[in-house]
Amino acid sequence: MNIKNRIDELINILNKANYEYYVLDNPTITDQEYDKYLRELIVLEEKHPEYARNDSPTQRVGSEVVSKFEKVTYDVPMLSLSDVFSEEEVKEFISVDMGCIGEDLSCTERDVSICAKDSGGPYDYDITTLMSNLAKENNIRHAIDIYPFYGSDTGAALKGGNNIKGGLIGPGVAHSHGMERSHIDGVIATFDLLRAYIDRK
Repeated sequence: MNIKNRIDELINILNKANYEYYVLDNPTITDQEYDKYLRELIVLEEKHPEYARNDSPTQRVGSEVVSKFEKVTYDVPMLSLSDVFSEEEVKEFISVDMGCIGEDLSCTERDVSICAKDSGGPYDYDITTLMSNLAKENNIRHAIDIYPFYGSDTGAALKGGNNIKGGLIGPGVAHSHGMERSHIDGVIATFDLLRAYIDRK
């Protein structure tokens, strides 16, 4: 086998697959096939770095944006908590972030993941329980997970000495093609849970 030719072939296969998957939304190879080709490419490039190319999918993060997405502008600027609240006004702090990937997680990309504990320790029991109960009451797809290698803004606020009840939720994540992805159902489930949390009596 000619190593350089095989590396070139794998890069072309994977770049074509990425374009079909992310831009055309019309994949022609399975996730398993993609991951097999990517693993082979990684091994070959590690053994033969002289044949690595700048356009290899192992050398970049992200892909082209699907052209059918509209550009959105916001009339209200994003503000930090320090601009909006005094410390006395903040009693609960809910971080919203993408879920994590891992072998032992319960969530899928169609769920909202409610994090009970991360690398900084457990989140507030009352908040976690409230989120779980709200999800059940409102028939929102959810799972309760532990992220042992992740830390959130809520965790940072707690480590900083803020006296708040903290929680973390977000759309579940799946991974393939060397990328992480969520599903619109997981985003909607997260929005629905946040709305239920805000609207609760």
